[in-house]
Amino acid sequence: GFHSKMNGIVEKVDRQRKKIIELKKSREETMAQLLKAREDQKTNYEQRLQVEVEKLRSQTNGDLEQIKINAKEMFERERRSLIDARDSAAHELDRTRAKLTESKQSYNQLM
Repeated sequence: GFHSKMNGIVEKVDRQRKKIIELKKSREETMAQLLKAREDQKTNYEQRLQVEVEKLRSQTNGDLEQIKINAKEMFERERRSLIDARDSAAHELDRTRAKLTESKQSYNQLM
């Protein structure tokens, strides 16, 4: 009777104790897995972010380089245009001076 009931209760308490220990161990393992998953997720996010930042940096550098090239080409075109305009004006000045000299000579011959 009594000893048999006591043994049954002790066995039940032992089983419950073992179950509690197993549950605690399972909880710790689950928490460790969760922490690892969070850390992995954070690492993956940071890596993707780094890739995006590098892509943007590369694109920006390329854009800046293209702007420099375009500005240099535009400056060169403008410089050539100004040189052509100067040469044209100098040529026109020479023609005008020649006409003036010719006109003076003609005038002097008439006088």
